[in-house]
Amino acid sequence: CSARANLEARLRRELQLREAAAPGVGQWRCALRSARSLARCLQVQGRAAEAEPLLRRALAHDERTLGVWHPRTLASLSNLAVCLDSQGDSIEAEALHRRALMGKEDVLGAKHPSTLASINNLAVCLQDQGKTKDSEQLCCLSFSGSGEVLGPGHPQTLACAGNLAACFGDGAGAEEVESCFRSQLVHLERIFGVEHLQTLVCVHNLARCLGDQGRLVEAEACLRRALAGFERAVGAEHWHTLRSACCLAGCLAEQGKADDAEVLYRRALAGCEKTLGAGHPDTKESVEGLASLLVRQGRSIEASMLRCLHAPGAFA
Repeated sequence: CSARANLEARLRRELQLREAAAPGVGQWRCALRSARSLARCLQVQGRAAEAEPLLRRALAHDERTLGVWHPRTLASLSNLAVCLDSQGDSIEAEALHRRALMGKEDVLGAKHPSTLASINNLAVCLQDQGKTKDSEQLCCLSFSGSGEVLGPGHPQTLACAGNLAACFGDGAGAEEVESCFRSQLVHLERIFGVEHLQTLVCVHNLARCLGDQGRLVEAEACLRRALAGFERAVGAEHWHTLRSACCLAGCLAEQGKADDAEVLYRRALAGCEKTLGAGHPDTKESVEGLASLLVRQGRSIEASMLRCLHAPGAFA
């Protein structure tokens, strides 16, 4: 998108100018503000690896000048943790999320919105690692706290509701989870509109819920909506877009639409490798999905070659 490219170019120029300016506390603060803005711009485009050094730099400066327990430092800590989590580095991300949460509970209080956001971020990180029980407990805590402090229709509460429903997807009744996603979707469409990123994430989650119930035609429609929306909102190579492409491929494969599924799996795999790296869970999921599809088509040799090609350390 030209608008995003123009914003990135402007932020880079701004950062260079402020770094080149005469040293001083004010100039450093301005430079760090530009660095954080550029990092956010890169993350929105799915370029978390490029954002990471900017966020590490901001955190190091905040720790040095403000102290490790300052609210600004804790916010920088959370930003870096989210960035690492999006790259699949959930181990370091978890450690940083826990450190940020401990600091926010102590400095801001257990019911502060920023504290509740950190609880939700940690829950998502644990969910990605398969630590379901711990994730469920934190999701419940963040959802109830956000509802109490911010209200049931607040975006943060709605995000917590979606994560809670995703957590309970395997254990709770499918109808309850679906109802939660549909209720969340109505609120998000009203508050943000049908093309907003949070709305599209909810559509994607609803699609997965429908797919788990075997309602593949409905799931396909939701996934196509989510994929098209993500492409417009954040671009073809953002991890949200790639994840939706992979899920849609799986949905199509289950319906016997092998040709369309293969195209999407290959697109998702290429994008994940480029954007997220070979070791990211989404990349591995794309490899396994495509390999399984090839096996079902009687193309076992291709499937074996694909798995070998993308095995850890294949070319080390």
